[in-house]
Amino acid sequence: MNIHMTLSNPFTHDPRVYNEAKSLVKAGHEVTVIAWDRNGISRRI
Repeated sequence: MNIHMTLSNPFTHDPRVYNEAKSLVKAGHEVTVIAWDRNGISRRI
């Protein structure tokens, strides 16, 4: 299953989302996290 998670804050400051996404990947899902980068520094994790 493809799962998309949308955040209104930078992904790096929210360990809850990281842990949830990691658990979903371990369960066999494909996860995409879309986060608003207000500082203009984008990273792909």
